[in-house]
Amino acid sequence: AHTKRLVSALSEGEREKTGITGIDVFDDRITATDPAEHLSLQSIINYHNISNIDACLNVATNNRTKRIDQPTLEDKLANPYTIISYKGVYELVEDRGIENIVAYLNRFAYDSLSTLGLEADMLGGAEYHLPLTGETEEYDLGYRAVIIPVNEHNKAAFTKIDPENEFTKLIAERAVPLYTLGQDEVTLTQIAA
Repeated sequence: AHTKRLVSALSEGEREKTGITGIDVFDDRITATDPAEHLSLQSIINYHNISNIDACLNVATNNRTKRIDQPTLEDKLANPYTIISYKGVYELVEDRGIENIVAYLNRFAYDSLSTLGLEADMLGGAEYHLPLTGETEEYDLGYRAVIIPVNEHNKAAFTKIDPENEFTKLIAERAVPLYTLGQDEVTLTQIAA
C-alpha cells in the first residue's frame, strides 16, 4: 500500500508575506543557492503556462507501507504500486479544479508512468533534484522534479486500455480505494486489491 501527503499552495497573503508558495518542488527551486538547482517562480510559471498556483497540488510525501526485498519483475507487474497510487491521486483531484500535480519522482516511477503513456514534464524543462535534509546544499540525484498536467490525455492513460500496451489493461481496470484525512492537507492512502 502507498500513502501520499498532498499539499496545496499557501494562500495568496501567506505567499506575499513569506516569499514561498508552500509547494516544496517550487520552493526548493526558489530558495536554492546552487545555481544548477535554482529557478525563479516566474520561470516555472512561464515554462509550464501555470495560470494559478492555487490549482497546483504537491505530492509532498510518498510512502510505501509494505516493504518488499528486491521485488521481482513479476512482483512489479502484478502490483505497480506507484502507478496505482498516482491513479488514485488523479481520481482525487480531477474534479477539484487542480490543473497540475507536482512531485519528485525517482527514475523508476518516472519511467513507469511514461510506460503507461502519462505526460509528465520535467520542471522547467531541466533536471532539478530533491534536496537532502539537514544543513547541506546536497541533492538526491535519483529524484527529479516533475509536473503532471491534469488533462484528458493523462486521464485516458489511467483509465483507457491501449491494445498495443498491455500495461494499460492492468491499470485501467484496477479499482483504487481512496481514504482522505485532514482539511489543509489531504492524505491519500491506496490499498492494492
